[in-house]
Amino acid sequence: MYELVDDDAGAMVFEFAVDETLHLIKDLDAESLSDDQIVNSSWGLDCEWRPSRMSGEASPVATLQLSSKSRSFVVDTQKLFQDGSMNTKEDLTEVKLAMSRTLSKLLSNNAVRIVGFGIV
Repeated sequence: MYELVDDDAGAMVFEFAVDETLHLIKDLDAESLSDDQIVNSSWGLDCEWRPSRMSGEASPVATLQLSSKSRSFVVDTQKLFQDGSMNTKEDLTEVKLAMSRTLSKLLSNNAVRIVGFGIV
């Protein structure tokens, strides 16, 4: 079972789940986490996109899949982000700002392990 993130409500649920994870490891050193803490604070990541028919053609991510130990989210990036705006600060909607803030919190925390195939 997964939760679809394609609007403000979905973004709020996703942010709540990320905040739950970050609360588990609050004030802990990333290097001193126990095995259980690592498992409980890890997230899986996968992206899907439509393959390009032409070499070198841009192919933006269509869906971003993120899963914690207990919850899974499918982020519809086409609906949320690919509206033709230039994504300058003035173009960012509330949901774009919320998703940017939440993804930044999740992906920039050294204590959170991001697990995936072929990610650097």
